[in-house]
Parts: sequence; C-alpha cells; structure tokens
Amino acid sequence: MRKVEIEQVSIRELIEKFEEIIIKNTNFQKPEFESNIPDILTRNQVAEMLQVSKVTLNNWAKNKVLIPYSIGTRVYYRKEDIFNSMKGGKNV
Repeated sequence: MRKVEIEQVSIRELIEKFEEIIIKNTNFQKPEFESNIPDILTRNQVAEMLQVSKVTLNNWAKNKVLIPYSIGTRVYYRKEDIFNSMKGGKNV
C-alpha cells in the first residue's frame, strides 16, 4: 500500500479527489435520474423536482442555498448547483 501525504488541501478538494479516484477505478455511473435532467432548469421545473413552492425557492435564493440566474425576466437554475446544494457543496 502506498503512503499518501496531504498538505494544504481544503476538505472540498479532498472529497473531489476521492470522488475522481473512485469513479476512475470502478464502473461507477451517474444515477439514471441525474443524467435525464437538463443542465439548465426553470423555476417551475426546480420547484416540481424538489417538491417545494416557488416561495421556498425565493427564500433559498435570498439565503444563498440555491443561486438563480436570470435572463431578462426569466429565472433559471443550474443542475450542478442544485446537486451541490443537496450534497452540502459550495453554495451551502
């Protein structure tokens, strides 16, 4: 077994490296439900997917739980941000 030394690495970077190693060394595949979801979602899609109201999405935006992106008057969410928030990632 190899010895590994870790210096000046954040917990998040360490987790990402472990995930990369696990995916690389196994036959890991993304869950089917995640691969069927578009990369950009509307407020309605996110509310339905997470089974929450649009008011809750607004509260999460104010508290920076989920970061919305707007184009004109339309509001969108990135799939990556949603899953990171659910995992306790960057946005939390």
